[in-house]
Amino acid sequence: MKYPVWIDCDPGLDDFLAITGAINSPELEIAGFSSVSGNVNAEMTTRNLGDILSFYGCSIPFAQGALKPLKREFVDASYMHGKSGLGSLVLPDAGGKPVPEGAPRAIYDCAKKMNGELILITIGPLTNIAHLLLEYPDAASRIKRIVMMGGGCGKGNITSHAEFNIYADPESAGIVFQSGIPITMVGLNATEEAFLTEDEIEQHFNGGNERRKAIYTALINLCRANEKFTGKPRACIHDLLTVFAVFNESLLDLKPGLVEVETTDKEKYGMTKCDFPQQDKSANTRIALHCSRDDFLREALKRLY
Repeated sequence: MKYPVWIDCDPGLDDFLAITGAINSPELEIAGFSSVSGNVNAEMTTRNLGDILSFYGCSIPFAQGALKPLKREFVDASYMHGKSGLGSLVLPDAGGKPVPEGAPRAIYDCAKKMNGELILITIGPLTNIAHLLLEYPDAASRIKRIVMMGGGCGKGNITSHAEFNIYADPESAGIVFQSGIPITMVGLNATEEAFLTEDEIEQHFNGGNERRKAIYTALINLCRANEKFTGKPRACIHDLLTVFAVFNESLLDLKPGLVEVETTDKEKYGMTKCDFPQQDKSANTRIALHCSRDDFLREALKRLY
């Protein structure tokens, strides 16, 4: 079975790895990509996206998305991913051009064409998806589900309360969680368990052809950045786990829950408030609480090449 997907991203080192894994997953039928401001600004993420697709010889269309969050000021994660978004990874300048209509329209047209079967994989802030829902009132009914990297229950990574993708645009995230679209939230509770150690990176990825070297560089960059901020020399590949979750949910411990996004409390701004009601019918999200690290590692070694 092939899953038709659209990948909304903010490349980003982990986005590079997630795109690599997606391209190498025959279970996925990738209909398109879109960029959004997040790890770096949208002009840079769009350029990176085009360069990544060209690097893999991939002719799948891509669209540029939102330049700024819905309401808040723009924040980036260049402290983690470097000024270019790709750390020390340098890809050939492909000069690829995004489609002219922009992300919301491109996603909407694709969803219409797919007759309600399209799955959105979101591995950046949710600004494009909020614009899609605001600009096209019937869009929610045309999306089968969203598999989202974002949030966490009682966890944060940019503040003590908030995960970056949600914190970067909480107002957009709130719109998405309230949309009625079935959501699988692959947040920090699971993605922090989806890692490769420095020894594993050296053992499995050091050496090889140009593509192998690029993957190694991205992994080592993530490893070094994570060590700087957490003291742990490991590469947490949040976005890659989210891609795998589309076709292999056995990787995750999923539980129905009600997720709301904090947008008024300054201290907890961007927090995903998770409640687990007794009645599943009041849930709006399936929340990933854990990841099988051994199974993730097997998938990663199989698809990162």
